[in-house]
This record gives sequence, structure tokens and C-alpha cells, in this order.
Amino acid sequence: MSPTDPATSAAARTTEVARAVARRSLERRELVAVDEVERLLQAGRDVLGNTSSARVSDIVRVAGLSNNAFYRHFGSKDELVDAIIQDGTRRLASYATHQMSKHRSPEAQVRRWINCLMDQARDPDVARQTRALLAAGRRSAGATEPRERGGVDLLAVPLHGPLRELGSIDPDRHAVYLADLTLGVLNRALARDVAPSRADVEALTRFCLAGITGTVGRSDR
Repeated sequence: MSPTDPATSAAARTTEVARAVARRSLERRELVAVDEVERLLQAGRDVLGNTSSARVSDIVRVAGLSNNAFYRHFGSKDELVDAIIQDGTRRLASYATHQMSKHRSPEAQVRRWINCLMDQARDPDVARQTRALLAAGRRSAGATEPRERGGVDLLAVPLHGPLRELGSIDPDRHAVYLADLTLGVLNRALARDVAPSRADVEALTRFCLAGITGTVGRSDR
């Protein structure tokens, strides 16, 4: 048959129609999958935020889904916990970036970043949920050093610009140092179930800013 043969053209049109229908079908399935995952993440935050020993059955019940739906997306509760922590880290980084954008001076932006992180321990409800999720994460079989380092690196990204403006000669590395320090103070506050006071946060902020400006023109040894 020649390329212009009617039968060939019909077959080609059928193939295009089939592809279009298949694409629409995949798009609908993707939307359903995204909705299921979002519901599982939210249910996981709600349930595990109150008790880190919750079962998969507790989570799917709150999500209004089935066990089959859960295991379509997650191999275990540990995988869900891992996804919740990653999602929470991204949300916090995005929130901090938005809050920093309200300030023009790099010092004010660093100050706001520190406050955004420390707020996780200052609000009782947020602190309780964060503490429970972190506890579940530490028990998670999927909790690994690379994942934890990835979270620190992500939270440090909004600091790169302000630190560069403040004169840091290695803003990427210094941002990670600052993130490590702030998260360490935050985790200690969460572990002790003690909300840091404004004076505590201000003291941490001044210490960090002094360290940043003190590195101007110096190389790490």
C-alpha cells in the first residue's frame, strides 16, 4: 500500500485517536492518584501528629480510602512518614522564602528565616505535631542520613542570597552551617518540650549574624 492509501490513512487516524484517548485516561488516573496521595499525606499528618504509633488502618480511615489505595502509593507506613517529612520541609522552606521576601535588607531576611524555623517550637499545636512526626521519622526504616542532609540543604537555600549580600565568601556552605545550628536549637527545644522565648530567638539570631559578618574576607581552614 502507498502512504496515501485510504486504509493506511484510516489506520493512522485510528492510532491518533487511540493515543488521544489513552492520554486523557492517563491524565484522569494521574489526577486520581495525586488526590489520593494528598489525602494520605494530610491524614498522616493529622494521625501521626497525635500519636506516632498509629497504624496504616488508622490513616486510611481518616483519609477515607482503602488499604489498596494506600499500598498503590506507599510500600509501608515508613515510606509515608518519609514523604510527610519531605513535604513538610519543602513547605517550611517555601514559607520562609515568602516571609523573607517581605524584607529588603539581607540582615532582616536572615532574621526572618530564623524566626520561621523557631516558630515550629513556639506554637504548642505545631510543636506537638512536629515532635510526633520527627519521632516517627527517627523510628522509620527509611530514615537515612542522606535524607536528613537533603532537608537541611533545602532549608538552607533561601539563605544563599542574603549571606552573599552580607559578605560571605562561601554563602552556600555558610547557609548550611547556619541551618545546622538553627535546626539543632530547634530540635533541642522540641525534645525538651520547651517553647523558646523571644529573648532566646533574639540571642540565637544575634549569634548567627555575628558569625556571618565575622567571616567576611576570611577563608575556612
